[in-house]
Amino acid sequence: MAQAATVTDLHPNNGPSARTWAAHYTPEDQAAAQRIALWLEASPERSITSLARLAGVVRGTLSMCLSGTYTSSPTEQLRLALAAIESATDRESEVVAVPYVAGSVHQMLGVAIRRARTYRSVVVFAGDVGTGKTRAARELARSTAQLTLIEATGEMSTSDLLAEIGTSLELSLAPGASAAARLSAIVRKLKGSVHVLMIDEADTLAAPHRRDRGVRSLEALRRIRDLAEVGLVLIGTPAIDDVIGRGVFDQLRSRTNLRPETVRGVPREDIEAVARAALADQGEAVTLDVLNALWRAAGGRQHKDTGAQTRGASMRVLVEGLLPGLRDFGLARGKDLSPALVRAVAKQALGLSVED
Repeated sequence: MAQAATVTDLHPNNGPSARTWAAHYTPEDQAAAQRIALWLEASPERSITSLARLAGVVRGTLSMCLSGTYTSSPTEQLRLALAAIESATDRESEVVAVPYVAGSVHQMLGVAIRRARTYRSVVVFAGDVGTGKTRAARELARSTAQLTLIEATGEMSTSDLLAEIGTSLELSLAPGASAAARLSAIVRKLKGSVHVLMIDEADTLAAPHRRDRGVRSLEALRRIRDLAEVGLVLIGTPAIDDVIGRGVFDQLRSRTNLRPETVRGVPREDIEAVARAALADQGEAVTLDVLNALWRAAGGRQHKDTGAQTRGASMRVLVEGLLPGLRDFGLARGKDLSPALVRAVAKQALGLSVED
């Protein structure tokens, strides 16, 4: 019988580690997995979850392929992942990245993590879509010691969730290990530490169409928290209250010692800070009128008389729509930065309704 090979390579999102590959992994499979791991390591913006979406591969399957534990040949899944990376690399070479600015959502999530660590408690952090929760979580995971970020999906089973946590913690488990075995190994790894587990899009684990299975996933997280005595941060949209805040899962709710007010859009100062950083090359053209136009185009509103914020803006609309649009359809074509250009891009390129 062929023996499993032990190699040293890059473990996805974790750095160098010893790896035991399943015996059916060919040298080409191992090289492909290492290449994918290196690509993931190169940027905090990259994750197994997003790569799985790009490749059209089930996230749990891709995670096992990269960890060397997939029970069948991983060749096709790794091929799809490499093709997705090639496509993403081509895109990155053409796109001007928007600099990350640690704004209010970053600061609030940092407080939540510290609270969970200090009290070894459950913290629930909710915000509307587009407020920058995921980006902040990735940045904090990259810069904070003993913090593991798991990006959940609606199709992630309990076994998938535990496998991803185990992979992130660099646990060595036999291929096909049961959910119970994975949970026990995770608890042993975390016991006595000051680790914090952070689950992004936690509400998707218990979406209505899979509530029963999702409750089992949340139960697994509760058991890890209780047995290992570590902090747990659950991040999601306001829908997370359908699971945590309204009694569907009282065991987690009773362990929650912080549930700040839902983030309803980001404040103007955050929008301005990101816009100034992204448009730094435009110098004095970044006027208050331009910033006001960006704020309004991103959905922000202020009281006509007092100037007080009445509705926060969408960071996603700004970062993924307005700022790239300004460059591609305006600045790259020799047009001057102005409020009129902002409004034109918002209306004509993005279909946004913007008042003059």
